[in-house]
Amino acid sequence: MVYKPIPNASIYLATGNAFEVSGNFDRNQIQLAGGAGNRITTPALFNVEPEETQAYEFGAKWNVLAGLDVNAAIFRTDKTKARLPGLGADDPSVLDTKQRIDGFELLVAGQVTPEWRLYGGYTYLDSEVRSSAAFPQLEGQGLGGTPKHSFNVFTTYDITRRFSFGGGLQFVDDQISAPEPVLDPIPRRRNVSIGSYTVVDLYSIYRFNDNAQVRINAFNIFDKNYISQMAEGGAQGIPGAGRQVVATLRYDF
Repeated sequence: MVYKPIPNASIYLATGNAFEVSGNFDRNQIQLAGGAGNRITTPALFNVEPEETQAYEFGAKWNVLAGLDVNAAIFRTDKTKARLPGLGADDPSVLDTKQRIDGFELLVAGQVTPEWRLYGGYTYLDSEVRSSAAFPQLEGQGLGGTPKHSFNVFTTYDITRRFSFGGGLQFVDDQISAPEPVLDPIPRRRNVSIGSYTVVDLYSIYRFNDNAQVRINAFNIFDKNYISQMAEGGAQGIPGAGRQVVATLRYDF
């Protein structure tokens, strides 16, 4: 639902739900050929009820200047049948966990002046395992892959009609791989954490005419070492791209 109290502003309220299937290949539960100490999968490992998610969001959009928009929103996501690995290595997933994420988001996008364009956003996430009958020690732990703070900004400026220059940065806060289901006597999964990181990019473009231009993008100019994505179990991570420069020549017919 959207309501416009004044011509250059609107307020909205949204809700939605989702059902996510559980019989997939990325939860360490599906071994079609066995191996790694696991038996060949059985129908029980596939025939698991879906996770259920309900989301709510309340926000506003304000056209501050002729070409500049500011958006703000608060939101809540509840997962009432969250998936966790079974008690045994070969058991089906357990769907008795309740999880919640409360958050706030602020976005800005558009033209500050005819020559200056600005795009940015900040997100705050407060995640928590609310309850779990199978793993009560999870209660109160945060969720994997949900950094509390994240921020990005990108700006460009037209120095002349032909030459533009800009850049931006992205900050991602500390995060963990997943809650720790079994703490005693020996953890069955490790709660692995990765540190926060900031990546800075630069950009320039030169227009020879209305049809031809050359663009240079410099990514991660300080060559920051960081993990961009981590597997749920914490044993695998994908490193972020290192420093690279890309030049592109474009011609429009």
